[in-house]
Amino acid sequence: MELVAWLMLFAVFAMAVMLTVHNFRQARALERMENVLMDWYALQVRRDRKAVAETLSFTPEAAAAWLGKVVGEEDVAVEQKYDDYRAVEVVKEGRSWIVTSLPPDQFRRLLKAAKKGGNKLDVAVAPVAKRLLFDVGFTPDSEYFDLEAAAAGKALGISWGEPARLWVWQG
Repeated sequence: MELVAWLMLFAVFAMAVMLTVHNFRQARALERMENVLMDWYALQVRRDRKAVAETLSFTPEAAAAWLGKVVGEEDVAVEQKYDDYRAVEVVKEGRSWIVTSLPPDQFRRLLKAAKKGGNKLDVAVAPVAKRLLFDVGFTPDSEYFDLEAAAAGKALGISWGEPARLWVWQG
């Protein structure tokens, strides 16, 4: 009787080991399938983004309209661009905003360094860039935000690359 109990215990243990090994194999196979699917999806997204990037170009007027959408105003004009700050000044009816691709800490550091050095650009930028209003990035409405920002920057002659986020400052 005791032998039967030991055999049953051994059989249960052997089944547990077999199931564990099988589950590990199955988990690895599912992980490989997930990797294949994610690679395929990334390829599709890259292809779609490449097609959008090739067709996307702005005139300076369209770039100004896009920046107006970023700051939440219509019919804005681009007043000035600041290459050192990777920024552009957008104005409407006496109000002005600075739109930059630099994160706030970098932007403030540049302003402080320019102030110490007596940079003339600081005199123009500092009054407008007193407070950070908000940042804008990818939204469900705009999955191509970085490509649009790059095209707008290129049309305006600003080299801010393909930023994932823009920061808007106001005086």
